[in-house]
Amino acid sequence: MEEVEQFDNISIEDLAEELPEASPRYVVLSYELKHDDGRTSFPLVLINWTPLGSETGLMTLHAGSLIAFQNTVDVSKVCKRSHRYRNDSLT
Repeated sequence: MEEVEQFDNISIEDLAEELPEASPRYVVLSYELKHDDGRTSFPLVLINWTPLGSETGLMTLHAGSLIAFQNTVDVSKVCKRSHRYRNDSLT
């Protein structure tokens, strides 16, 4: 696995537009979260992007690497999204 691109201060909508339509990706997202008690945290979320048009072999490799990647980046929350969700909110 390799880092393909990094975005700073990008909206969820713009991020969704950057995702490829025929290649699976893992996206590690950090965002500011304000808690009711006044605390601020920056949780990490792993987005598992698997477009329906991806090659079967790529999808198999991608799916088989999910747990290892999740453990490597130490993320507890995973959101699975595919191309059919492109118009839906990622949140």
